[in-house]
Amino acid sequence: MTEDQRALYLNAGVARSAELTSLWYMAQVFIAVHAVILTLAVTLIAAGRPLPLGVVVGGVVAGVHWFIMTRQHQRRLSYWNGRQEIFEMLEPQEVRVFGGPRYEVIENQIVINNILIWLIGLVTMVWSFVLFDAVYRIMIK
Repeated sequence: MTEDQRALYLNAGVARSAELTSLWYMAQVFIAVHAVILTLAVTLIAAGRPLPLGVVVGGVVAGVHWFIMTRQHQRRLSYWNGRQEIFEMLEPQEVRVFGGPRYEVIENQIVINNILIWLIGLVTMVWSFVLFDAVYRIMIK
């Protein structure tokens, strides 16, 4: 591997690391926001007070937006993994991080990103139930 190729490999690693870090920062922000607003929504519903429909629709839209952004992050992570695998193939080496048979086994197992997608689905489903409840309360008035 030439010096330029090594630099490209290192930069691809930095870009992949930054992508992964931003994915988790985004997830933390969305989890915190949804936890606070869903708690408020459920408390208002339990107290029998009306919930602003805009808040509920915003929660559903935010859940869908979170899902789309997470999938985009996953695609970019796969892209950077592929770039690093190509660079690793340029020079024979004993240990390959992004290629080889062990990488394929690990890549096909349940990854934390899939758990994150399930969490997003659960939050969006709860928001959908809250939206249904809000619309139902408006219709029976």
